[in-house]
Amino acid sequence: MLFFYDGFVWVAWFKKVIIKGSIHNYWTTKPSSSYSWLANKLLNLKNEIFPLIKLRLENGVSAKFWFDNWTPFGSLSTFLSNSSSKSGIHEKAYVASQCRNGIWLLPPARTEEQVQLQTYFTTVTLTQAQYCYEWELEGKPTQTYSIRDVYTYLRGEINYVIWSSYEIRRHNFLVWLVIQNRGPTKEKILGWSFQVSLSVLIFGPWLLHGVGSPPLEIGTIQSLR
Repeated sequence: MLFFYDGFVWVAWFKKVIIKGSIHNYWTTKPSSSYSWLANKLLNLKNEIFPLIKLRLENGVSAKFWFDNWTPFGSLSTFLSNSSSKSGIHEKAYVASQCRNGIWLLPPARTEEQVQLQTYFTTVTLTQAQYCYEWELEGKPTQTYSIRDVYTYLRGEINYVIWSSYEIRRHNFLVWLVIQNRGPTKEKILGWSFQVSLSVLIFGPWLLHGVGSPPLEIGTIQSLR
């Protein structure tokens, strides 16, 4: 909401009081004991949400050169290892200040990262339009916010297991152990010089006694392994 909804009262208050009047200062403002718990919570989230909020550069007048997420390299302060003092570009410089009549005023590249950055600058052209922010998930920009997509991104990948209320819980639990590679039974039996397949270890009681039903098909288990 800080980047996309200026009309809210608390957003206006946060910009004026906490980040001193500019949303671009959010990336460099540090938590303080004089701020509320919520304000400090929002400031502490900057590293998590930085990759998700992309700045469309346009005229570059108010875009912070070192700290806004306007290049494919993320924060240039981090990408260039905080080399602002060595590059000759001021720490508080704006992107537009480094361009004159379509020519980028950059010092000679001394590192591989600086070469990559200057190569990228050859593809950047400033316009007369105002900047705007976009959501970007896995390299795909969007103008709309999706709780599901952001939650999936923050959560990361998880291993899904088919749980069914119609199956025997013990079987389901054993299948989960095998998928997570947390069942050392097979390794122990192999240590006794017995060649035992995975299907026998999982479906042994069911195959011998015919009680209940197997928690998953053998082919499904092998594919998960």
